[in-house]
Amino acid sequence: MTRPGTEEALEDLLGFAEGALAELGADSSATFAMRLAVEEAVTNVVTHGYAGREPGPVTIRIAREPNALLAEVEDQAPPFPPEAAPEVDPSAPADVRVPGGLGWYLLRQMVDGLSYETRPPGINVLRLTKKLTEEV
Repeated sequence: MTRPGTEEALEDLLGFAEGALAELGADSSATFAMRLAVEEAVTNVVTHGYAGREPGPVTIRIAREPNALLAEVEDQAPPFPPEAAPEVDPSAPADVRVPGGLGWYLLRQMVDGLSYETRPPGINVLRLTKKLTEEV
C-alpha cells in the first residue's frame, strides 16, 4: 500500500499493516511485535522524515516466510540510517537522556532483523524481520 506521508494517511497505512499481518495467520507474539515496529517506523517517517517539507509517499509491504514475518517501509524523506541515531540508555533518567534515537532502539527490541538502505533516486527502504515463535 502506498499513501502520502501525512498524518491524515497514518490511519490508512497502519490499518493496512494490521490487516495484512492478521491475514498471514502468524503467532500473536510475532504479529504484535511486527505491528508495533511498523507503526513506529511509519510514524517516524511521517512526523520526522517529512517534517517541514512536502510529504512524499510511504509504501508498506507485508509478507510471510515459513518462519518469519517480513515488512518493508519505503519513503523518500532525507535518509536517516540507524547508525545516525544517538545511542540510547533506557535505564538513564529521562531528564539526562540525549534526545533522539529512541525509535531505532525500540525497533531493535521488537524485531529480529533490521536493515536500511537508500536506493537511487533517493528511496529509503527499511526491512524488518520477526521470527515466528509458535506453530499456528
